[in-house]
Amino acid sequence: MEWESADALSPQCYGYHRYPAKFIPQLAARLIDNYSRPGEWVVDPFMGSGTTLVEAKLLKRPSLGVDINPV
Repeated sequence: MEWESADALSPQCYGYHRYPAKFIPQLAARLIDNYSRPGEWVVDPFMGSGTTLVEAKLLKRPSLGVDINPV
């Protein structure tokens, strides 16, 4: 998925993949906002459906995510 496109950051992106135990977007956003500054990297070693990466992008943080599950 191309995270640079505007469509990737629309509210519909949260339902792009069916994935168990998705992270709540508001919680991810609050943690990213409280513990990093714009421009700082956000790393998610268990990214699952990518919620943290979406929120990092919305908050102007570069991000890197990996997961063993190819979704």
